[in-house]
Amino acid sequence: MTRFDMTRRREYDTQHPDVQAAIYRKLVPFRRDPFAAAPGPKAAWAEQTPKWIELFFDLAWTMTFAGLNQGTAIRGADSVWSYLVYFILVWSIWAQQTIYHTHYYTDDAYHRLILVVQFLMLGFLAAFTSNFDVSIGIHPAGDQASDTADEQYVIHGFHAIGIILLISRLVLLLEYLDVYRYARKRNASELDGRSLLRMVIALTISSLFLIVALVASETSPAHPTNNIVKFVMWGAALLLEMAVYTFGAAAFPVSETARKSASPIEERLFALTIIIIGEGLNSAIDPIVGTARSIGFNFKVGAEIFSLGMIVLLTYVLYMTSYNTRAAPTQLRQRVVVAFHLPLHLFVILLLEGAKAVLSISTIYNSKDTLDKLLTDAVHHPLAENGVLRQLNLNATDLRYRVLQSANNDSTNLRNTEVELRLYAKAYETLFQTYSAIKDETAQRLEFYFSSNNADRYALVDAWIINNATHDHGLLGFSGLPRNLNDIVQEAISEQAGPSKWVVGIAGAYLLALAILMAINGLPPVRWMYAQIWTRVILGAALVFTSFVTMSTPALSSWLRNGWYLPTIFLTYALVYALDYGLTWLMSRDVRAQEKWDHSEKQESQLGLRSAHTDPADVGRTTMTNAPSY
Repeated sequence: MTRFDMTRRREYDTQHPDVQAAIYRKLVPFRRDPFAAAPGPKAAWAEQTPKWIELFFDLAWTMTFAGLNQGTAIRGADSVWSYLVYFILVWSIWAQQTIYHTHYYTDDAYHRLILVVQFLMLGFLAAFTSNFDVSIGIHPAGDQASDTADEQYVIHGFHAIGIILLISRLVLLLEYLDVYRYARKRNASELDGRSLLRMVIALTISSLFLIVALVASETSPAHPTNNIVKFVMWGAALLLEMAVYTFGAAAFPVSETARKSASPIEERLFALTIIIIGEGLNSAIDPIVGTARSIGFNFKVGAEIFSLGMIVLLTYVLYMTSYNTRAAPTQLRQRVVVAFHLPLHLFVILLLEGAKAVLSISTIYNSKDTLDKLLTDAVHHPLAENGVLRQLNLNATDLRYRVLQSANNDSTNLRNTEVELRLYAKAYETLFQTYSAIKDETAQRLEFYFSSNNADRYALVDAWIINNATHDHGLLGFSGLPRNLNDIVQEAISEQAGPSKWVVGIAGAYLLALAILMAINGLPPVRWMYAQIWTRVILGAALVFTSFVTMSTPALSSWLRNGWYLPTIFLTYALVYALDYGLTWLMSRDVRAQEKWDHSEKQESQLGLRSAHTDPADVGRTTMTNAPSY
């Protein structure tokens, strides 16, 4: 028995790197000292780096923002502010947890349990993204029951988000306190201790801010002042944390254990940016499919679909060529780069979501133009007979039967025109709802126009206007529709057209942000690299100026109707990339010329050294020996 045991023991090489790595990877203790040296060779450690945990956390974080993309459409200024507030909240949760992981993650059961808690919090956040609106609680809700229900849902969502945000900060505070305890036990340097203590104090103060915000929203959830206090406290807490991290006097201590357990923050930022851009592309699939099936699909709309795809691609390509994941030249610059990714990611999100909204409004314009042309000859070519209703997934026979029950019966011509106008109102309502481009109140007005029993006489009056428009064109609205229907349609279009006022400006701001990122991250001392910064500055400023000039003008509507809005952004980004390529080619030409010059100088230097060390007598003998004989 003893002999058998000895044989078994001789089968294992206890010092083999793979054996040590397998033990370290499988038998995970509850807690590892973040400042202890990593057991085993570096190669064994490299195999157990938990990349899948980081990727899973990033994808889980993206889930929270994907819910906002699907549940809240960008229309006016309120929706833009809602996107900004929500993204800043979830980005701060990701950033602070990732910063901690970069310095102190040790792949033990303790940290994996913390990640499970983080996953649960991200899941709860995703549950409150539908109809997320920061104006609720500040501006009074409407009188309708749906408005009250939405207000209650959002107020409860804000309360839950406040609790989740507070829990995330308390968990992070406990993590830093635990690391500070280990640092004290290890007798860490005074500089390292101050860095950790500074972060502990910042998280404590930010937690107090979040508690104040929670109490304010709990005492009177619908009071405007309390809701403003809530947002101010949230902003102060997050700003304090990021300021302490960015402008702290010293960097956090990073042990070899933590360094080998987590990816560098630069790589995590790069991966997160790619995930955000990918989510933007994924959320654009449904609008693209809906656009291709629309009644207004034509070459212009097809060109805008192509432009949207190229904008997504070039957004990624320009970021990839502008940001180098190598560490910045100084620790301060490195931390500024991390903080600066917040506005950069905001620009990416607003650009992609805004471009998606612009594609929808362009499709609506083209579809509306198609309906308007059909309306000009509605009596001779009824809408129910030309296939448009079928293309909108509407049952023409059923709709016509419902309309005839409410239409005027005094005059045949008047009745036929009224029936067509009611069908057009239903077609417009369906068109706008397909692209989430209409508020509930406006949709109800169109539905009332379609199905009312003429007590309001809106449809009947519009029918009379259509039949008499040849005598009085002033009765028609701006788009050629009769006055009452035109008012409702124009209201719906104005609700959706909001993003077109600023998307070009955001596209320019993204280029300016890339230029700033390149400058902060540091560049080689080559003039062509600095020229790449200036191309982004000049073309980005041009887009911002264009957005400012065309905002709320007839030129903006013409720009959208002609189909040049998204192609303008695409061509500008393509020009930036082309200039980058040309400048890189010029730089490579200079490098080759410099290498050729250096090689020539080296050869001349070697010849000079050889001549200096050669005996003149040897030169003479060599010359006489090699001289030709006659």
